[in-house]
Amino acid sequence: MSRIFFYNADILTMDPTRPQASTLLIENGRIAAVGGNHAVLPGARSAQCVNLQGRTILPGFLDGHSHLVSNSYELLFANAAPAPRGECDDIPSLVVSLQKQFSAWLPTRRKGQWFVAVGLETGAFPGGVAPSKYDLDRISKEVPVAVVFAGGHAAVFSSLALSLCGITRRTRCPAGGAMPKLPVSDEYSGVLQENAFFAQSAHIKTPGLSSMLNALKASVAEYASYGITTAQDAHVMPDDWKLIRLAQFLHIFRFDVDLYFDPALAGEALPRRDPAQNGYRRHVRLAGCRLFLDGTIQGRTAWLSEPYYTPPAGHAEGYCGTGIFTDDAVMQQLETCLRNRWQVSVHASGDAAAEQLIRCYEAVLQRNPDAPPLRPIALHCQVLRPGQLARMAALGMGASFFCDQIWFWGDADNAATLGPARAQALCPVKGALDAGIPCSLHQDTPVVPPNVLLAVQNAVLRKTKSGRVLGADQRLTVQQALECVTIRSAWQLFQEHDKGSLAPGKRADFVILAQNPLKVPPEEIGRIPILATFKDGKPIFEAP
Repeated sequence: MSRIFFYNADILTMDPTRPQASTLLIENGRIAAVGGNHAVLPGARSAQCVNLQGRTILPGFLDGHSHLVSNSYELLFANAAPAPRGECDDIPSLVVSLQKQFSAWLPTRRKGQWFVAVGLETGAFPGGVAPSKYDLDRISKEVPVAVVFAGGHAAVFSSLALSLCGITRRTRCPAGGAMPKLPVSDEYSGVLQENAFFAQSAHIKTPGLSSMLNALKASVAEYASYGITTAQDAHVMPDDWKLIRLAQFLHIFRFDVDLYFDPALAGEALPRRDPAQNGYRRHVRLAGCRLFLDGTIQGRTAWLSEPYYTPPAGHAEGYCGTGIFTDDAVMQQLETCLRNRWQVSVHASGDAAAEQLIRCYEAVLQRNPDAPPLRPIALHCQVLRPGQLARMAALGMGASFFCDQIWFWGDADNAATLGPARAQALCPVKGALDAGIPCSLHQDTPVVPPNVLLAVQNAVLRKTKSGRVLGADQRLTVQQALECVTIRSAWQLFQEHDKGSLAPGKRADFVILAQNPLKVPPEEIGRIPILATFKDGKPIFEAP
């Protein structure tokens, strides 16, 4: 029998029946007891005793939404991000940086492999103008080049890359996508957005299997270092599924991973039963199906009900973004999920996309009144209208908010993308909680690093990098924000009985912090050191 007794701790349990404690007894990977010295000490005989000297224990963080495998890919790709994460602040610096990275990468290239860079953000570029295929041709004309925007919903292809995809000036743009043309020309610029990009992404030859497995190990280690004990891969494609199954066999996953499958793969991968019955096998759980209804706010491809404050290059005044699917197509996909008892996780960044999700789910439930409660999740929710929140709550819908948008892109949203009025209403997470919607926070990794405590800080402060507060009325308390990365996130995964709080009988998934988030200035929460992460009572990360 394995026992560990933690004492002299500052424990935040997220259990309303005992919100705070000082001792924690772990037995065989489960929580045996939690409380004060007198309540727990009698059962701690023969246990390994650990004096935490006042340090803080919280439940392990449950990732509200991210892409574990995509994060692994990004560890292998070139960096096209701006400062401080990169050095690509305009088109000339982008070209120079990628030329250097290309030269270092070329000797390692596998036959047919593309040179891929990730993290491109053109919102701060002069005029917001994206690079064209001719800019990428300066990196290489002999090797296909693709530079992917932050968020993964668009990319720029070089001339050779476009040719390999069969794209010419006569190619028609697919529905739900966009392919801007060069100024005063009928030539495509090389920018592919949404479905236009997704349709061609299979052409990009990726690194070898050995490299991918090593990158996945590194990605798992990175997540664990931020206190995450349950991660997500929120859009599993066929190649991802093969990699994940191999990683299961090789015992690469040190924490639990919930998978949401692309609709084309869902029928093959997902069981047809109540999602609560889907358990973890070698740390992997088949969670549900993933749908996309629009793009991203920062990429100006999200679907809004009112025009963007400043339209992106290549688009006229009045541009609102665009939906990816018709209502009929969305209802068909939602009905398939209901019929098969699949939980559905739906990307809806803009309020027009959210409206499509709400009205389609309402219609499908009217046609299927006996459908079980499957806890559908609306993802990102950066722009929502107040009247939509009550309707989401009535549908039993959860919401996962990307409050890091405010820190990373809030200044651009205020000045150019959404304008001051809508920027104040970004990510209305408090309004959602007040409406009775179970909410989580996420970071959409690899869009931003999986620093869960930074997500907590951003939900509490709602400050941009320049210090501007966007939506003070939507600020959460620290307690509320911590609940959104623990017990409320567990509800969204049908795991509230087993995870998300520290209570007897639950899994011993917890994180040890150097300081209590409730007792430090909110500006310091994102910098609190993670000292250790435990999964099922065993350490999966320990700070050096």
